[in-house]
Amino acid sequence: MLISGLNVPDDDLIKGIERGIYVDSVMGAHTGNMVAGECSLNISCGYLIENGRFTGKVMDAMVAGNIYETFKNISAMGTRLEPMDAIFYSIGYSPAVLFKEISVVGK
Repeated sequence: MLISGLNVPDDDLIKGIERGIYVDSVMGAHTGNMVAGECSLNISCGYLIENGRFTGKVMDAMVAGNIYETFKNISAMGTRLEPMDAIFYSIGYSPAVLFKEISVVGK
């Protein structure tokens, strides 16, 4: 799957967000239905964004939906590549990705 979107400096990705979540890492990616693309992922490290600024840590929340549909809703991508780590090893590099919308469950 080719993933594309407007390339924006990472700091500028956050400036335009009125209310959202920056998800740094998730737990449970291995439990999704890979064929159908259905997933529900616990946010293990996430931050609340309000008016373009980080305002707190996200706790007891998860993102859910269909990964194939979610990746059709990319509005922009960052320019800095960050390592993607599994438990004991790196699985590659990825830029920050800004989605137009994604389902979030939690407080």
